[in-house]
This record gives sequence, structure tokens and C-alpha cells, in this order.
Amino acid sequence: MKKNSKEKIKRNTKEKAYSKKEMEHYLGALNKMHGETLKGINENFVIVNLKIDRINDTLDEHTKMLGTHTNMIASLAEDVTEIKGELKKKVNYDEFNRRVGRLEAKVL
Repeated sequence: MKKNSKEKIKRNTKEKAYSKKEMEHYLGALNKMHGETLKGINENFVIVNLKIDRINDTLDEHTKMLGTHTNMIASLAEDVTEIKGELKKKVNYDEFNRRVGRLEAKVL
């Protein structure tokens, strides 16, 4: 049985000789097939680059908007600080009623 398996291996490993014309035809077909594959890859590469360019444009727009919003928020924070300061100077409702009560008591 070992002898038969070795013979089978020897028979299967025998190489067939190809003519020059057959090799040229085979290599030409391979070249064409790989050329088509490379064209497809190149087309997809172009599409991906266009998408990346659009994404970069969108990112640039968002970055500009964030800068604008940051400036607006800083301005609002300054305004709120100013309002807080002004409110601290004002008298609250209870204090106002107490003062009015004192004045009314003096006048009456």
C-alpha cells in the first residue's frame, strides 16, 4: 500500500510542458484580469477620496460653527455675570415690603 501511494504521488507531481503560445495566452489573460481588478480598486479609491474630501469640508464647517458658538457662550457668560451683579444690588420682595412698612409707619 505504501508503494501505491508513492506511485500516485509521483504521477500527480509530473508537470505538463506548456508551449510558448499557451504561456503567452495564459499570462495575457492573467494580465487582463489583474488590470480589470486594478481599475476597480482605482475607481473605489477615487470614490473614497471624494467622500473623505466631503467629510473634511463638513468638519471644517463644524469647526467654524464651534468657534462662533464658543464666542457666543463667552459673551453670554459675561452678560450673566453682569446681571448677577446688578441683581445683588436690588432688594428682594420681602425686604422691599419690610422697608415700605417702615416708611408707612413713619408717615402715618
